[in-house]
Amino acid sequence: MNERQLRYLETIAEQGSIQKASSLLKRDASTLNRVVRSVGEELGVTLFRRSHSGVVPTPEGEVVLAFGRRIREIFMKIRTLGNIETSYLREWTESDVCYLIEIRQQKNISRAADELFIAQPSLSQAVIQIEESLGISLFLRTSEGVEETVAGGSILDQLEQVQALSRQMRVELEAYQQMKKGILTVGIPVNLAAYVLPAVLPEFSELYPGIQVKFRENNSMELERLLFQKKVDFCVMHFQEESPGLQYEKFLEDPFYLVLPMSWHGRFPFQKNQPLTAVQISLLAQEPFILVESRQKLRLVGDQILNCAGIIPDVRYVSKSMETTKRLVAAGLGATFLPRSYLTLFSGTEGLEYFPIDRSVHALWQLVAAYRKEEELPLSARKFLEISKREMEKGL
Repeated sequence: MNERQLRYLETIAEQGSIQKASSLLKRDASTLNRVVRSVGEELGVTLFRRSHSGVVPTPEGEVVLAFGRRIREIFMKIRTLGNIETSYLREWTESDVCYLIEIRQQKNISRAADELFIAQPSLSQAVIQIEESLGISLFLRTSEGVEETVAGGSILDQLEQVQALSRQMRVELEAYQQMKKGILTVGIPVNLAAYVLPAVLPEFSELYPGIQVKFRENNSMELERLLFQKKVDFCVMHFQEESPGLQYEKFLEDPFYLVLPMSWHGRFPFQKNQPLTAVQISLLAQEPFILVESRQKLRLVGDQILNCAGIIPDVRYVSKSMETTKRLVAAGLGATFLPRSYLTLFSGTEGLEYFPIDRSVHALWQLVAAYRKEEELPLSARKFLEISKREMEKGL
């Protein structure tokens, strides 16, 4: 893979179309198609897939593009280390990098040529062309071989970074090959599953059709048990307290709202988008509340809010179901507390008024990925979480 190919691939991705990239680069579409095919065959991956609007990078293509951008940045930095007055633009090739690094290692052009299986005059000529393009000398020729110039040493350091990035890219691409087929088992609470899975699974399944996703829906305590029994790969859940033996990655906050019946409109001096303090919430001390059962995490947060507001609640109804609780509030039977992600789940917000709660009340959930401490998440799990985070941020 050379610098020109990386530039072509980046332009195709930016334009979302080979035809548009062809026009911008002033190259035939057939040339760009050959580059895409050639690089894909070299790396053993498919770089782009067709979409209704043109072409989009595959997951493997995204890896190549990300590393390609970093490599191109290094090449551009190298040009600034040359002599601006005498240099000229010459795009780097993979051979250029290999040649110069081998000479650095051998400290002798003849020995480097032997290692590279090319003729010594050809290698010398290649070095001269690179030096002329940079406007500086990279090596000083001596009776024993070559020594790096100061500028040459700096440039060779940069080229070693290019090689390291290329190796790292290939390692990551190998991980994608393992994602062609497999099973991913996700643990998730029932209500959260109804919110997350419809948003995540369509994209994940399209990108990784060979990965079968299974999910176990249960309460958080049971999900932690399944983790320790190794019956799920990881869980997406609301964080409450740390469990020894598990590792947590926090990726999104889910703030709570006070939810009131629309029939109570005007009963309290609350502004729609103004977060409520504990003092303001205390105005509901004489009102009935509808809460979920005491063992549920949703109830723990609700109890915490009430305690912070100094309210000993009149709990009129208790339900296992968040949805039942919400509908009873809409029917005018009391107030409750819900996280933002659950406000529009299932039945929407018809018949409800809801008000954000100030951060000082500590009324929020942290959405986390939980997994066993001694294990790394598989790449398929990482990609599932990336999509989950992006889709949930849209919804929240």
